[in-house]
Amino acid sequence: LKTAENLVPWFLNEMPESYFRSVSEGDRLQHLRAISALQCHEGDDELRVVTSTETERVVTFARTGNEPGVLYRQVTQLGRETGRLSEVKVFTSHDESLCLNVFVFDTTKSEKRPLSFDAADRIAELWSP
Repeated sequence: LKTAENLVPWFLNEMPESYFRSVSEGDRLQHLRAISALQCHEGDDELRVVTSTETERVVTFARTGNEPGVLYRQVTQLGRETGRLSEVKVFTSHDESLCLNVFVFDTTKSEKRPLSFDAADRIAELWSP
């Protein structure tokens, strides 16, 4: 409970307005749970959460701190995900103590292919150190 008492006000003050405009309330609650778990597990600096529906697979990375190359490393980890990468949301808290990056894959296609490394490389070019 103490974690939630501190985490929620921090989260509301530090996350950018674009986060609250583009992320649903249900997803924000899921992100808060992930951040809380990350804070409780000392030594872990990143947590990966995967959720799926009939039409999409969402991979969310919550990471403490911000440094060059974080997004690049996360993108390269997506090579095993299936579906078409349809959306990427990248957020960093104002104090840069949290990176929250969301990758959405469309799984409605009958042919499910791994994310091509060409696509990962194109995204990574924008965010590599």
